Amino acid sequence: MPAKTVLHVDDDQSTLRLVARHLEACGYKVFSTTSPFIAPIIKAERPDVIVMDIDMPLLSGDRIVSIIRGNDFSTLPVIYFSSKPEHVLAATAAKTLPATFTTKDKGLPALVQKIRESTTP
Repeated sequence: MPAKTVLHVDDDQSTLRLVARHLEACGYKVFSTTSPFIAPIIKAERPDVIVMDIDMPLLSGDRIVSIIRGNDFSTLPVIYFSSKPEHVLAATAAKTLPATFTTKDKGLPALVQKIRESTTP
């Protein structure tokens, strides 16, 4: 079975590198970007899930997800991975289904678990 593919969007380069290394060690194929313009990446790479920060400089993560939801990606799972409080993440995820969340302070094992849950049929 081929590796699941993750698109990780975050404005912090060190977070992108840290998450990519961890996910690759767990067997995932990872594409990382700081750009809010992710539709071309989605079309080219066909990720199984998007890991999205909310605090982005040009467009907020939930706004980015709302835009891609209108561009043929309505069923692509999204995991908000942010430092925002859980109640904010829960409300954001509820507005952009299918989506879930985990806070950055819960760490990478919690993110991997959310990816597994989101990519398992």
